[in-house]
Amino acid sequence: MQPIQVIEEIWSGSQRDERQYDAAEPADIITVIERLNGKDRNLIVFDRNDRSLTIGGGANGQYVGNMAIGIDEAFYNLIDPAKPADGIIKLVVGGQSSAYPAREVVDKPTVIAAALYFAEHGDRSPDLIWEEQA
Repeated sequence: MQPIQVIEEIWSGSQRDERQYDAAEPADIITVIERLNGKDRNLIVFDRNDRSLTIGGGANGQYVGNMAIGIDEAFYNLIDPAKPADGIIKLVVGGQSSAYPAREVVDKPTVIAAALYFAEHGDRSPDLIWEEQA
């Protein structure tokens, strides 16, 4: 695996600190995801060239994940097709509580799989369900 840039936000009240570093091993990626708690740690970005994978949340094992390609070229959300299309779940992402469609809220194994695949291949995992955002 080539090193991948990680941007990790750490919140203290309304103050945000940002740590940037390279992750070179799968264990590094898993560790940073496991630190997400939906409180002071609620957003990480994995960045490679013109693509980024953002993972947010973490409280109660609930996460959102999305991938951006280029600048406004394409944007994809990770989806849990077993969840209802009309439900809403609130998560803290980027220091703010926001309402997300329930089907866009996934579990920890799903975001870990997405991040590990992205770190290795720089793309969306074909084994996961992604929905392109219009």
